[in-house]
Amino acid sequence: MTNLLTPVGRIVWGSLIEPRENQANGEMEWSLGLVCNEEECQPIFEAIESALSEARAKDLKFPRDNSKLYLPFQPAMKKTEDGELEPEEGFVTLKFKRKRMIRKRGATEKTTNTPPRIYDSDGKFVQLPEVPRGSRGKAVFDMYTYNTATTKGLSFGLRGFQVVELFERDDTIPAVEGGWRAETELDQLLAADA
Repeated sequence: MTNLLTPVGRIVWGSLIEPRENQANGEMEWSLGLVCNEEECQPIFEAIESALSEARAKDLKFPRDNSKLYLPFQPAMKKTEDGELEPEEGFVTLKFKRKRMIRKRGATEKTTNTPPRIYDSDGKFVQLPEVPRGSRGKAVFDMYTYNTATTKGLSFGLRGFQVVELFERDDTIPAVEGGWRAETELDQLLAADA
């Protein structure tokens, strides 16, 4: 399947560089929650409906309506001043994942999957130590339907992420005068010379 692109959105959760454990199934995976403008996502929703129609045509046991399906999006939520969550009008959270261990067609053993590719705004492949929450960009993905005994639906397979704006956090805090501080290499060299 060809790669699809989201509109530019804001990362609200996920792990693009190192896989993390999925609490639901215990598997390691890369993941992404991306808040996007709902209106700009209409081509994605149309592609979802097309994929679901195709699945229903191929599999007579595939649910005939979406109410019984897991779908990889939900209304975006925002915190109010008192810390409560409320829907963020006009926005949707798209959910993507990529399993660390995969079983290729016809194989009996699982193999390690490649991580999602990270691109700069020019579309060039880059390596970053992290892509923090709050960064803005486009998810590169594919979609697939599934029909198992326990779950049925459609998933977005995370292929990569194009960084449009890298969120830079400031993890420094103010110093406490006269408090303990870790020695640096320079401190150790100066102490050795004394």
